[in-house]
Amino acid sequence: MENLTNDQTRMQKHWIDSNEFSMNGYEATHMERRKYFAEHILETNPKSILEIGCFGGYNLRVINEIDSTIKLTGFDINPRALEFAKSKLSSLNTVNGSIYELDKYFNENEFDVVFTSGCLIHIPNGDDNIVINSIRDNLMNIAKNGIYHLEHDGKDAVHNHIRWTHDFKNLYESAKSTEVFVPKINGRDISGNGCQHVVKIQL
Repeated sequence: MENLTNDQTRMQKHWIDSNEFSMNGYEATHMERRKYFAEHILETNPKSILEIGCFGGYNLRVINEIDSTIKLTGFDINPRALEFAKSKLSSLNTVNGSIYELDKYFNENEFDVVFTSGCLIHIPNGDDNIVINSIRDNLMNIAKNGIYHLEHDGKDAVHNHIRWTHDFKNLYESAKSTEVFVPKINGRDISGNGCQHVVKIQL
């Protein structure tokens, strides 16, 4: 996609340059929430899964620990993060590229399930939502059965110029169903760090 805004270009550069993928803050934390989200993703018994914005591959490793037979692919703009992810899970397929150009990398219905976690919160909305709508269209084209997000749902657009919310029910109004809820275990809220809501989309 051409003509990215200054915020979109700035956020891409931030994640290309980031070394955070190997930090303990990413590697060792939020495991309870990762497992909770993985279990929801696996409810439909997918045979192939793609994570957009996989960074160090932590979520994909959790899925692999639950079911090692699933074909897993991680997509990220940071090539060093993908090398790190591959070093932790040798069976992982990796693809390096921009979320704004997903149609260049993947085919229609290529994966049973596509998901993001703490990725779309870094996609600036823009006044007309053209960019997030384009990303949605590509995700719906790539996924065969469903899309899952662990993101921040809402209509407030900007958070400190590094995180943005999205109105997921409105975004996926053409899908068969869209469910949005706060992740909880035994009534205890386990949301946080931009991963405030689980979004389940049936195609």
